[in-house]
Amino acid sequence: MTITNPVGRRDRQSRWLRDILRSDILNGDRPSRSHLPAESSIMVSEGQVRAAVRGALGLLRDEGVIERIPGTGTLAVAQRFSFRITELHGSEPIADRGVTNHVLEKTVIPMPRRVAEKLDCSVGEPCLLLEYIGYHRGRPAGIYTNYIRFPEAAAIDATIFSGDWWTLLADAGLSVGATELRIESLSADEELASVLETEVDNAILGMEQLILDADMRPFDYALLRNRGDRIALSSVAQRADREIPEA
Repeated sequence: MTITNPVGRRDRQSRWLRDILRSDILNGDRPSRSHLPAESSIMVSEGQVRAAVRGALGLLRDEGVIERIPGTGTLAVAQRFSFRITELHGSEPIADRGVTNHVLEKTVIPMPRRVAEKLDCSVGEPCLLLEYIGYHRGRPAGIYTNYIRFPEAAAIDATIFSGDWWTLLADAGLSVGATELRIESLSADEELASVLETEVDNAILGMEQLILDADMRPFDYALLRNRGDRIALSSVAQRADREIPEA
């Protein structure tokens, strides 16, 4: 049975098509600044009328996903960095090697109450505060604030940090037994917007992370702030009585 409300349906068609095209641009294999097909080609491939196609492309331009250049065509100008949840947990290496960082702060501070609670320490105990901007292929992806207890803090402080966080822990000789991760949606304040080169109130993908050693002792508590328009998370879960088909 089909239920159709004619009021605003053209707008909905543009929105549906916008979402499909955005997924192809941001989460597919399309490189940045590649040409999109002509409107007539999109009409045929997606089975849409010209008004819906133009509406969808207009929405994508307003979002900054595509750019119309006279004499050249329509280019995909936005790019999203896709990570598997297992990569964020450190249970497998980060596949994309375009990850770099710039350290903003590395100093020993008295442990704040919240940090002490998460790391099973006393308030005021020394910990290493290490905050850095993470870049993906030269573009800021997020700002990450880590609080590390000693003695792990001393090993991290003495290790060169040039790639991703999990590589740093391995290079420092630290083993990871488990991780906890909580994800939430936030908005960029003025300072965060400035550091991450985005607009105030733009979407931020916030994460609270706890890393435990092989003895299940917490040693790293982190608050992670990612640009919502530059990161996508993927996950695959398998039911006990089902097999995942091969791609």
